[in-house]
Amino acid sequence: MQEQMMIPNWRFVSLTVLLCTIICCDSGKRKPADLPPAEQWIDHLNQDLLTFWTHPDGLGDPVGNFPTFRYDDGKPVDPLVPLAEPYLTLADKGQTWITGNLNKNYVRMISRQAYAFGVAFHMTGEVYYLKLAKAGVDFLLKNAFEPSGAIVSWFEDGKPGPNLEHRTSQDMAFALVGPSFYYYLTRDPLVLDRIIKAKQYFFNTYGGADNWSALKWMMENYGNQKADALYLSGHLDLLPSYMLLMTPLLEENEKTIWIVDLKKLANLLKQRFYDQEMNVFWGQIDDPQQLKLGGYHVDFGYTSRAFRTLLLIGRITADEDLIKFSEEGALNLLESAFLSDQGAWGEKFAEDGSVVRRNLWWTAAELDVTAAILALQDDRGGEFLASTYAFWFNQLVDKENGSVWWGFDESGNSLVTKANLWKSAFHEFEHALVGYITSQSLNTQTVILYYAFENIPEKEKIQPYLLRGTIKDIKVLDHPELQKRQIQQITFSQVR
Repeated sequence: MQEQMMIPNWRFVSLTVLLCTIICCDSGKRKPADLPPAEQWIDHLNQDLLTFWTHPDGLGDPVGNFPTFRYDDGKPVDPLVPLAEPYLTLADKGQTWITGNLNKNYVRMISRQAYAFGVAFHMTGEVYYLKLAKAGVDFLLKNAFEPSGAIVSWFEDGKPGPNLEHRTSQDMAFALVGPSFYYYLTRDPLVLDRIIKAKQYFFNTYGGADNWSALKWMMENYGNQKADALYLSGHLDLLPSYMLLMTPLLEENEKTIWIVDLKKLANLLKQRFYDQEMNVFWGQIDDPQQLKLGGYHVDFGYTSRAFRTLLLIGRITADEDLIKFSEEGALNLLESAFLSDQGAWGEKFAEDGSVVRRNLWWTAAELDVTAAILALQDDRGGEFLASTYAFWFNQLVDKENGSVWWGFDESGNSLVTKANLWKSAFHEFEHALVGYITSQSLNTQTVILYYAFENIPEKEKIQPYLLRGTIKDIKVLDHPELQKRQIQQITFSQVR
């Protein structure tokens, strides 16, 4: 597999380009060297990622009901026929967390694939991808979003499940990834109504009241899961899934409500989940046995996500103390997580404080995204990116069939499958989008993104994903397949 990996062209830059990449950018800061140009990111999107996720058999029946489980060539798994590799080996090894759920299609994964197609449109302007994103969102709103605002977690043999009381707060959050990104692209008021209703249901049900102090994991105990377990994922994941993106886009009355919840969640994460001595966020705080290195989800991926989320909340709420806390913690984390001999990110701290040297796709994506956003403000954030991007392109990408591998163990062996109930398109497409936006800004180039507004919003509500920038130009592009909507090609500068 690794012998087939091609070294990206951007690694062989001329001396002139190298000198350009270390000249001061708009803010006067030195830029990281060797960042991929726009063409590299667009080629990565088209050739490395979309070749897998647009497999003609993998668009769902109906289109939009995107399958959760796929073989490594992109074909969906049919649980009614004998399994092929690598699922056959997983079954032989007793990996029932995957093979025991093949008859389920997970809402969170449909939502993440809708997000991915939205990103593809956002970066290319190709209406085909916008239509796929809409198909996924339409399927979810029709079949998974209930009138109360609740959202089902999966379809098992076509039937929604589980019972209302057993749906986790994390699944509720992930179900909103696709719809919120589609709203960001289009400002479709019908989608906005469903997102707001789901958010209201979530805080009323899982919080219990306006004065909530923590959020439930689910409404009643289910198997070995406790309803009142205090998981980091149950409090953190709703923020990057939809609240960070949506809050700046809302009208003032609704925005004020969301900002109150952002502040409460930020305070909860910082005060109850963060450990200053270890510079990590605990994955579960109601179980004393998990309050240690090596504990449940005490890893670089979640800690990176937490710092980045708090940084972005600080920017939305103009909380300079929170911004400083997040930047310092994240920069220290990057130093700890970087494996200099590999040019890659480790997974987490082992119980003895050493770094576990497994390379996982989602951890790499989380840390790259955090480093890239930090690099817009601080030179230290970009010091690792030339190496870690090279590792991503050269090692994690499957150049034969597309997408990225789950990761590699400490001996370099490939792990699990490329599409299952906990791996879909979200991380690799967010990685491509943020990588493109931030690399362009750090290379002192403009950022071009595509939207599909029916009516162009005020400029303050048009942003380059989770960041901010100055709009230099808006070009309106008519498209025969769009009725009321147009395509807007928007050029940003000074992204930060």
